[in-house]
Amino acid sequence: MKSLKNISLRYKLLFLLVALTTLSLIVYARLALSIFSEDKIAYVFDSSLAHINAVAKQLRSEVEFGSSKIQFYMNGYDPKESYFHPYTQSVLPKDSYIEGLWTYQYDSESTSYIKKEGLISTGANAKIEAELFDYSPQLIKSALENEIALFANSEGQGKWYLALKYQLPSPERPVVVIGLLSRGYFLDFFSTPQLQDTFLISQQSQVLIRPSQLTYDSLSEPEWKEALDFLTKNDNSRFSVHTWSSSANPKDSSPWLLASAPLGLGNLSIISFVPKDAALATVKLLAVKSSLFLILLIGCISIISVLTAHQLTSALKRLFEATRKVAKGDFEVEIPVESEDEVGGLTRGFNQMTQEIKRLLEETAQKSRMEAELQTAKNVQSTLFPRLSFSSGPIHIEG
Repeated sequence: MKSLKNISLRYKLLFLLVALTTLSLIVYARLALSIFSEDKIAYVFDSSLAHINAVAKQLRSEVEFGSSKIQFYMNGYDPKESYFHPYTQSVLPKDSYIEGLWTYQYDSESTSYIKKEGLISTGANAKIEAELFDYSPQLIKSALENEIALFANSEGQGKWYLALKYQLPSPERPVVVIGLLSRGYFLDFFSTPQLQDTFLISQQSQVLIRPSQLTYDSLSEPEWKEALDFLTKNDNSRFSVHTWSSSANPKDSSPWLLASAPLGLGNLSIISFVPKDAALATVKLLAVKSSLFLILLIGCISIISVLTAHQLTSALKRLFEATRKVAKGDFEVEIPVESEDEVGGLTRGFNQMTQEIKRLLEETAQKSRMEAELQTAKNVQSTLFPRLSFSSGPIHIEG
């Protein structure tokens, strides 16, 4: 505190100007970045909801159309004989939209669903039967639980499987029909890289369709399965957004922005993943640019503060130097008045004070000189003129 008193007023004023300005700019920058970050997250949430809503509408439209086609071909199906209607047998092989149709029924001996009948369209790949063997258990299980099930064909090219629970021969042991459909335009949302990774999941957190290539591969399979469980527990029956972090390793796991929307069919949902770091990448870039701009601005303010402090304190410094000269007896000093503010008034008053002191000193010196001259004249007079009376012993002279 004692050392602070020894610092020049100029430097104190300079520090005050720079510190207050810098603090104001830093607070403003932090608030601006915070608001921008919140707006950016809200924008990502809105974009994700708009994206999954578009996916849900497209997918629902194609599922409804595919379901109506499959149900049309299932008309006249005999579950006891596991036999398609002759019309279906004649028309379906020529249908370019449905490349294959298979029915699965419960077998009491094996206590599982087995394939009973199948039709393949002309020109379809012969390997689809073998591929269906791998996918059918998952499709059947999901269809029984959710009324419908979807799965993307490994060949791509817009082909996808649609499984339906067909309420024959009984609701307890229904027939499950699986169709291989073409022209699945909704698959472009999953195959084309997007801002977000999009998944189609069931109510049991089972992934039915996932991106062919993840945009963000930093989320491991156990972690995104944990995220799916988180969404299903937080009511994914409506449009919702969440910020989620993995509980397995919360320190190293960065937050993720999740959005979910119901498909509206079979308790299925569309969800999207966006890492918060990716969403705020522009904010980080803005923070770096803002920091550089802030440093430049502080430098400019420092230069302006130096000039301002010099201008404000130069008059005070001249007053200080003049006061020291007056203290040493130099009353000839006079400070030029350069402003009409308080400092200028103080300078004008100082000049008047020194002039008044100078005048008083001159008057005092003149009075002292006059008194000295009078005393000299008195001494001369007393020497030139004798006294009016003289006394010496018995002799006394008057006049």
